[in-house]
Amino acid sequence: MLLISANFLATASLMPHGNCYLWKPGLVGLHMVSDAVIALSYFSIPITLLYILRQRADVPFNGIFWLFAAFIIFCGTGHLIDIWTLWHPDYWISGYVRAMTAVVSFITAIVLTYLVPQILTLPTPEKLQAEIEEKKQKEQFLRSIYEGVTEAIFVVDTTKEGEFIYESINPVTEKLMGMTSKQVEGKTMEQVLPHNLALLIRERYNQCLSTGRSITYEECLRFDDDSEYSWWLTNLKPIYNQNSQIYRIVGTSVDITERKQAEARLRESERRFRAIFDSMYQFIGLLKPDGTLLEANQTALDFGGITKEDVVNCPFWENYWWTISPETQQQLQQAIKRAANGEFVRYEVDVLGAGNKVTTIDFSLKPVFNDLGKVELLIPEGRDITEKKQIIEALQKSEERWNLALLGTGDGIFDWDLSTNEAFFSTQYKEMLGYADSEVENSYQGWRDLVHPEDIDLAEATWKAYINHEIPQYRAEFRLRCQDGSYKWILARGMAQWNQDGEAIRMVGFHQDISERKAAQAEIVRLNQQLEARVKRRTAQLEESNKYKDELIESQEIAKAEIQIYEDIVENIQIGLCIWQMDDINDITSFRLATINPVASQMLGVNIEDDIDKPIKECFPNLFDDEHIAIVEAYAEVVKSKQVKDFGEFAYGDDRVPNSWFEVTAFPLPDNLVGVAFNNVGERKRMETALAENERLYRNVVNSVKEVVFQIAKTGIWTFLSAAWADITGFAVEDNLLKTFTDFMYAEEDKLNSRELFESVISGKQEHFQYEFRILTKDENFRWLEIYAQIEHNSNGETLGVYGTLNDVTERKQVEAVLQARADELAQINLILLQTTGELEKRNQELDQFAYVTSHDLKAPLRAIANLSEWIEEDLQEALTPDTQKQMNLLRGRVYRMEALINGLLQYSRVGRMKTEPEKVAVAQLLEEIIDSIAPPQEFTIEIIGEMPTFRTAKIPLQQIFTNLIGNAVKHHNRSDGRIAISVLEQDKFYEFAIADDGKGIAEKYHDKIFVIFQTLESRDKRENTGIGLAIVKRIIEEFGGKITLDSQLGKGTTFRFTWLKKRM
Repeated sequence: MLLISANFLATASLMPHGNCYLWKPGLVGLHMVSDAVIALSYFSIPITLLYILRQRADVPFNGIFWLFAAFIIFCGTGHLIDIWTLWHPDYWISGYVRAMTAVVSFITAIVLTYLVPQILTLPTPEKLQAEIEEKKQKEQFLRSIYEGVTEAIFVVDTTKEGEFIYESINPVTEKLMGMTSKQVEGKTMEQVLPHNLALLIRERYNQCLSTGRSITYEECLRFDDDSEYSWWLTNLKPIYNQNSQIYRIVGTSVDITERKQAEARLRESERRFRAIFDSMYQFIGLLKPDGTLLEANQTALDFGGITKEDVVNCPFWENYWWTISPETQQQLQQAIKRAANGEFVRYEVDVLGAGNKVTTIDFSLKPVFNDLGKVELLIPEGRDITEKKQIIEALQKSEERWNLALLGTGDGIFDWDLSTNEAFFSTQYKEMLGYADSEVENSYQGWRDLVHPEDIDLAEATWKAYINHEIPQYRAEFRLRCQDGSYKWILARGMAQWNQDGEAIRMVGFHQDISERKAAQAEIVRLNQQLEARVKRRTAQLEESNKYKDELIESQEIAKAEIQIYEDIVENIQIGLCIWQMDDINDITSFRLATINPVASQMLGVNIEDDIDKPIKECFPNLFDDEHIAIVEAYAEVVKSKQVKDFGEFAYGDDRVPNSWFEVTAFPLPDNLVGVAFNNVGERKRMETALAENERLYRNVVNSVKEVVFQIAKTGIWTFLSAAWADITGFAVEDNLLKTFTDFMYAEEDKLNSRELFESVISGKQEHFQYEFRILTKDENFRWLEIYAQIEHNSNGETLGVYGTLNDVTERKQVEAVLQARADELAQINLILLQTTGELEKRNQELDQFAYVTSHDLKAPLRAIANLSEWIEEDLQEALTPDTQKQMNLLRGRVYRMEALINGLLQYSRVGRMKTEPEKVAVAQLLEEIIDSIAPPQEFTIEIIGEMPTFRTAKIPLQQIFTNLIGNAVKHHNRSDGRIAISVLEQDKFYEFAIADDGKGIAEKYHDKIFVIFQTLESRDKRENTGIGLAIVKRIIEEFGGKITLDSQLGKGTTFRFTWLKKRM
């Protein structure tokens, strides 16, 4: 190989190039120097080109520069070879170098020819300057908006990892921070804000970066030690670059200090009145005129053992308290009708409390009138007078408380059922894409089949994020296939319907054709790209104008950056912006909508993008009514005077824009433009109205009650007194406010004691106090008042003082005095009764002893007579005649009767005086034992019907009753095969027992007689009977709180019924 190369490069047969110049020194030297200088120049040119490319990476067509550099290097190398061949005939090497130069130059020529059209389109410096001026005008326009709004706006650069650098702040932010933009821009929050505040703000910025979404929050800030704390509503929105990376944050802050203070005052006022409302010891509430319960205080809820949710928004008469009877509910309904007609209604009624406790209340209904004299509320009030009723009865012994409507509007409407995936697409929806109604399937899949394959993932991800509560609203852009195969760009918006678990069950919305807008945006992008390409290409056109071009390009980039900042701000601030063009400065109707920012439609509740370039009267027709015309006139004044105008808050609505409250500021812009910045404050106004209404309602309630509702500051002075103060004391409320609360007490001792109790509550030793004292009214009458006060804290837990009620208890004190006098009398009577009872107990003991001795002394000779008669019979058995035997039997019968009579009398006398302890009694078992002891004839039937009770009672008395009644039924039956049925009927507080037989019955005229002692229906000679048994039964039953009845007719049997308490009182 080396041999071949050597042969190939051999130049022995050739002569050096110098021979051609005959080796003339001048000629050889001329060629040598010329080639050397050319080669040196050629080598310096590519070095310069490469240096330029290295310094300016943005120079267009840098590839052609590399080709030029290679071409020039080969050309320089060719001249060096020419110097070499003057002495060395290496023409093959010279040929190869020239061949390579030819290749590179050919490629360079082709590429350059291809690039010539693009190079020719590079803008001239004059055209580039005009574009820069246009961008500066746009920057000025956006800056005017930026500086004209009343909200604080700031832009934060996030491109440096871990650092947040302020790019820009508007004048409002400068005033807020107390610094100029030059002092803030380019610095971090740690460099311009106090340490603690900087840490808090850094945390918020990190939160915005980590979530990648807008965040809105309220915060209380103090920017330096000399300033006061203020409340701010701040929105932070991340801005993404073309690489989907967050490169800045645009923030807006609105000073809401006054709003927060007003809300706090309203809440505090409502809290105070609510606390007073709930602390009232009487039952009180609020009703609509139709009887719907709106509010009930805690006293009423606790009394019924129920919660507010159980009763609010229900008809008052259907609530638990009034379910004691239908008559009570009907009476209340009638009372509500009367009160709704303006009548004050009052009556006493029994209501139900917790555990079905019946309570008597003094109930009233007071109507509350509005400014037009119509009844707008009813105040029900109830006072527990059960104790009072009991006292009166003891003395006088007589007295007794919404929906969802979703509408999607637009070019094409859809309605999607997420549970079934069925969908409805309007005819206009399908016609927009060129389809007939039957050519698109009414389902989710029907929609999915139309979506462009490149858009389907993003489209599905968007609605899924919405129904999963990851984004606040559904808004997506994607392409749908038309019937002819082309695609249209669609803007989709919608709202979901949620079930109780927060799950989306339905979505309704519209699809709007935005293909033209997308095409325009694409054309703008293309033109911008061409503009940037022309700027870049033109930069390298002429080397002598490089410096000037560099300056122009730098100016353009600065302008673009400034414009981008302001565009980011205007597009992303959370306030609505409408820019109006005034075509005729003397005609207020010549305003037309020039542009809006995205938030404007959201604030107005209607899409106004389609209204751009329309007259103001067409956009907002009601601005020209008598109420709002001054606003449009003020817009014109802003254009003329170039002064900012703050309109404060006003209400607006029309056929499209829902009625709401707006906070509006107008500021001047160049070329007869006016910017209108607005914020929808409807929700806040509704909240403020609701709070104020609640306060008014509670104040009406407080002023309607008969008790004095008060508040006392920590210093001991009245800060609030309800209207009842004047009714009770006779003094005007305004004359007593800010006076010490003890001043109106009559006795010095009461003043001292009340002050000590007040101090103990204020110091936290106890939570409340209650005290009774006398006052001297304006008409110099004494009245007794009862004060109930409890500690009052604000929302921060700081002690403010006490609040409570003053109750006129003069009538009660008078009743108590009378009751005390009666109590003294009763005490005296009780003393006498005690002495009498002692004597009675002594007499009873003596009577028991007497009865015992008497029965013993009487029964002893009777037993002797009976024994003696038996002995005579035994001794004279053979000599006794039948008549004598009969007389002897009659004698013993009389003796046994007398003994039974004595035993009966002894039992009768002890009824009610013998104490028996209650025990568990199984009545069925007790009856079996009694029947067994009576031993009725074998053919006699005694049946126990049903299940007999088991309960605690005195066993012996109950046994005596059953034994006597069952024994009588057997003994006095006229047949040996008789039947007795024993049954029981359970009542509320007692059992009713029945003993029924089928004997001969008892005539009605004897029904009362049989319960009289010693009374019998048959001669004692026919049937041995003392006539005491039923008298004992009746006395036992009545002693135990029952009664006995008889149901009988001759020949139809007899039924004795008696009642026996389940639990003896």
